[in-house]
Amino acid sequence: MNRTQTKTWLLLMAFSLPVAAQTSNDMPFTKDSRAVQFQIGGDFTLGSFQGAAFSYKHHRQPSAAYRAGIYIYLNDTNTEMNQWTPGIRKTTDDQVFLNAELNVQAVWYAENTRGVLFYYGTGPFLGFGRYREKNKVIAPLIACPQSESTADRERTSWSLGLTGLAGVEWFVSKSISLHAEYGISLGYSSMKEETETANPGTGSRSNSDVTSTSWQLRSQGVRFGLSVYFR
Repeated sequence: MNRTQTKTWLLLMAFSLPVAAQTSNDMPFTKDSRAVQFQIGGDFTLGSFQGAAFSYKHHRQPSAAYRAGIYIYLNDTNTEMNQWTPGIRKTTDDQVFLNAELNVQAVWYAENTRGVLFYYGTGPFLGFGRYREKNKVIAPLIACPQSESTADRERTSWSLGLTGLAGVEWFVSKSISLHAEYGISLGYSSMKEETETANPGTGSRSNSDVTSTSWQLRSQGVRFGLSVYFR
């Protein structure tokens, strides 16, 4: 365990000392209780519970809440490569990848049993993905005329579905809880890919379109998390 992990657990213990684990049968939440949620990963590292950018919970009643998670991933890669065998060949490749997903769930809590609360919930998710690649090859560089070819590929995808979840939450202090949760999702996805290739030297050009749709029932497995509440 490294220093960062040690400090994290010492901080949790410090929060836990003033108040022992909740044993009352009353709900530990109030109307408008809010929490930021983190997922406990390997080696006790912390990440957001439902999304890489943001994970948040808001109670509209002591026994009911809304949760929202946003996942965003963006990657832009530019590659240039020169090959000397055979001849001198230059390849440039530009790739842009964007992926975003929004999860929203309504969560209900059962009766508090010695500080351990059972909860369940459901809600929609919406995902969007975009990928674009531009590839250019010039070979050989020292020849006259040169041979040049290009390829432009673009893929767009959408997903929409419903998630269901069930879990338990245990308060180690008034402001911090640990939880374990199992989830399952049913979703519909659609993908379209367009590709255009060209060779100016020969005048050849081709285009292709690929479209696919699918339904998927997927287990999200068990996730372990930590919530920090602001009351």
